[in-house]
Amino acid sequence: MRLAPIIPVLLLCVVGCDKSSTVSAPPPSSAVTEFHVSIFNACGNDVTVEVGAAAGSGRKVLLLNAARETITGGAEQLFLLGKDGELLATYQPIQGKQKAQVTSDCTAIERVD
Repeated sequence: MRLAPIIPVLLLCVVGCDKSSTVSAPPPSSAVTEFHVSIFNACGNDVTVEVGAAAGSGRKVLLLNAARETITGGAEQLFLLGKDGELLATYQPIQGKQKAQVTSDCTAIERVD
């Protein structure tokens, strides 16, 4: 049995499988220079949204249950944080005004038309 053809495949699997399963946010779009997000909290709890270039690096906004808030920023993202500060979801704003909501199951931020 020849192992030579199998070795490159095994190496690719080891290299590709060696990544941790942490949640990472995509880099912010450089095309966004200013955004205004009118965000509604459809979750049954108060939630924290962080506005920043990366999770853990921005300002925090508390969204009360069933409340609407306007969040403004530039080349930043919105991060939905759990009770212990863990990253639950990332929202990439688009240029200009938009509407979004925290989902009723408290696990995501989605754009609303």
